[in-house]
Amino acid sequence: MAKANSKKSSAESLFKKGNALYVSGDVDTALECYKKAVKIKPSYFQARYNIGAISQNKGDFSTAIDEYVKVIRIRPDATDAHYNLGATLRKFRFSEYKDKTADVILEILNQEKFIRPSEISSSIISLLKLKPNFRDILFRHKTEANLQNTVEDLSRETLFLRLISVCPIPDSDIESLITEIRSLVLLNIEKIEDTNSISKTLSAIALHCFCNEYVYNQTDIETRGLKELENTIREKISQNTNPRPIEVLCLAGYKTLKEYAWSNSLPGKGELTDVFDRHIHEALQEEAIRNSIPVLQETTDQVSLDVQKQYEDYPYPRWVNLRLEKEPLSILQISGRVQLRIPDQTIISCEFPKVLIAGCGTGQQSIEAASRYKNSKVLAIDLSLRSLSYAKRKTDELGIRNIEYMQADILDLHKIGRQFDIIESCGVLHHMNDPIEGWQSLVGCLSAGGLLKIALYSRLARVSIDKVRKDIKILGVTPDASAMKDFRQRISHSSREDHKYIRSFEDFYCLSELRDLLFHVEEHQFTIPQIEESLNKLGLVFCGFESDHIVNNFKSRAKNIETLYDLKAWDVFENANQNIFAGMYQFWCQKKVY
Repeated sequence: MAKANSKKSSAESLFKKGNALYVSGDVDTALECYKKAVKIKPSYFQARYNIGAISQNKGDFSTAIDEYVKVIRIRPDATDAHYNLGATLRKFRFSEYKDKTADVILEILNQEKFIRPSEISSSIISLLKLKPNFRDILFRHKTEANLQNTVEDLSRETLFLRLISVCPIPDSDIESLITEIRSLVLLNIEKIEDTNSISKTLSAIALHCFCNEYVYNQTDIETRGLKELENTIREKISQNTNPRPIEVLCLAGYKTLKEYAWSNSLPGKGELTDVFDRHIHEALQEEAIRNSIPVLQETTDQVSLDVQKQYEDYPYPRWVNLRLEKEPLSILQISGRVQLRIPDQTIISCEFPKVLIAGCGTGQQSIEAASRYKNSKVLAIDLSLRSLSYAKRKTDELGIRNIEYMQADILDLHKIGRQFDIIESCGVLHHMNDPIEGWQSLVGCLSAGGLLKIALYSRLARVSIDKVRKDIKILGVTPDASAMKDFRQRISHSSREDHKYIRSFEDFYCLSELRDLLFHVEEHQFTIPQIEESLNKLGLVFCGFESDHIVNNFKSRAKNIETLYDLKAWDVFENANQNIFAGMYQFWCQKKVY
């Protein structure tokens, strides 16, 4: 007992020494102390957490992931470790398969607040492809003879099924697997036995295809098979006979069940529960919510009307879970995390910020903002009532009470008669007829010294996209679902560099996002000099770009910290790395105080 106590004391001493060294700035020696502590006491989760955090900051993501996994296994309620693991996975691709890691990642996916699943989907797929059983399923030759076994085997891949249930997957191998199983089940449905395993797999596929808005193409044979399946189900229901669960689940892998009048006559329980909730019940909730959302005034700008119609047809994006803050942050904490330089510090002391999300879409940004800003009241606006209904449903589900939704055009914001301390408008202005006019409207309702976050397309980063859009125009491809899916199929296996580039976007794997990427009704692009000119004209001061990856990349090559806030230096950097802003310029600025 004395020896055990001695070891415990020694581990604690090393932990305390590590903390002191870390505070003094000697991170490397602190790290060694924490490692010695866990060698003495392997269950010392606080020390393991610190090893993970330091490794994460150093870019040693493999070590960070291993330590966070160990922390969570020791302390399943270690919320910080869950959050940090999720954040680390965004940047990591696995080189070996680990069962315990897979189990912990599944825990994260089963929660609704640790991470956007789409942000870690590529990391998870890289892990699963290293698992022998899954790799066998993924790459085996699938035939009618072993179809049942393939689907049964896949039902045991719990992490995979959960992942595809909550987000699109930007991976061609996964797309091939899902589309092949979907097709084979459809064309051989009479031969397939009803089992819980089959239903489990087909349910996940149906949820996945709903998430990606049925972006996968289908053959003429599948189209004919679908007609036969629809007729079979309709006939059974007319005879007061419930169709087989796998028949309904198979159909749900191709079309949303709400399209069918008969869907409300089925119980939607057991194997069908999750699919019916997603396909039918949630849509009905959104329809009820729609009438409760206030409308500022009727939209009159023609481009705004065109954009509104696009997002009514294709609310953007569909999502299930996302990342909420562990606890709300002050503006000071947020500005420090993003490394902003704020000339007028008055905004830092704002304790009850009024926040505007201008163009909230389906609510990801507004919900994350509401969880981020301490003591905040958030107004979220959008042109699309359908998108707002989705956002409000998700907000209510999460129990968030500090968001107000309103249908409004950015051009009409002055009619609200409010001033805001913080405004976020990401991926919106470049879809307006005159982005600068929209930007000016935002500035008009921003308090003096207030902060504005903007995201705009980079002209340099969209060169390849422009090439593909020119092809679309020449070919006369219309932005309806069938034509977009046909075009997508056409370039899915192309060796052209611009086609490969398009396929690298997550947007390629979801229909509304594909439309946003290649078929948007209105698009403008910017350069950094244009952004600098606009800031000067609008009375705004550049405070910094928001992206850890991009900022850290820039800092590693910068001469001094001041260049971080020099747009001319950033222009040089972008011209040397033309796809660095493929995900848009995302930057903060401050309204000047006169």
